Amino acid sequence: FSSRSSRPFVVVNLAALSPNLAESELFGHVRGAFTGADSGRIGLLQQANGGTLFLDEVAEVPLATQVKLLRAIEERQVTPVGSSQSVPADFRIVAASHRNIERLVQQSEFRHDLFFRLSAFQIALPALRERKSDIPLLSKRFLAGFSKGSGQTLSPETEQELCRRPWWGNVRELRNVIEHAVIVSRGSTIAPEHLPAPLQSIDGTPQEKSLSDEIQNLLQQWAEIQMADPESGGLIHERLLELVELPVFQTLLKKTQGQFSKTAALLGLHRTTVRKKLDQIQPDSEL
Repeated sequence: FSSRSSRPFVVVNLAALSPNLAESELFGHVRGAFTGADSGRIGLLQQANGGTLFLDEVAEVPLATQVKLLRAIEERQVTPVGSSQSVPADFRIVAASHRNIERLVQQSEFRHDLFFRLSAFQIALPALRERKSDIPLLSKRFLAGFSKGSGQTLSPETEQELCRRPWWGNVRELRNVIEHAVIVSRGSTIAPEHLPAPLQSIDGTPQEKSLSDEIQNLLQQWAEIQMADPESGGLIHERLLELVELPVFQTLLKKTQGQFSKTAALLGLHRTTVRKKLDQIQPDSEL
């Protein structure tokens, strides 16, 4: 819907560029700018003139080049390497990174002024394990592509197994898993045994599930147990609140040295509500 929709869309993965060549790739260079520069070259910023430049893995831009990139964005002027003349360029930048840029700013590994200039409109894309409802849809899409009309399907048990996995490699890992299963499977239905073992480490470093993931998994197990209990009818939500509220309230009260007003402010509740809830959950509590 943009006025730039019919203009160039230039993509570059900065992680794939040598740090020594990043500046030349972005801004271009003139002949003789450095050893091997036998001819001039138009940079990506100029190639995107009138359109959009997508900087994938923007955190990999060297600090020295970040200064020049910020100036180009602010002034809409591009200065090729080895030249003293700036060239006007009208471009829009879309930047992405799998790293936490705000943390890199705090560690002085990414310029704060460039971060603020790039972050006018931010979109956070959750990891695949945080949007598990997408897993069956993506799996079926990949399966349709790999099975080439053979009619293969995923068994319910396979879908459950896919939704349980941590997916450290996100969508790419899921795609590879489905491709593997299609190759291994001999029948029309893909079963859990056709899936490769889940990825437990990257580069030999064990990957731990996030605390939120662990809590979600434990709560799922707890809910299954409650459903199997004939006496749980109509009480599961009440039991859930009792289960999670007490440790949270107690922890915050300890951190605030028993100050209900501070605890209530952290929880977003009225202090009287906190007192009543704690009395209901654990009447004999010392806090």
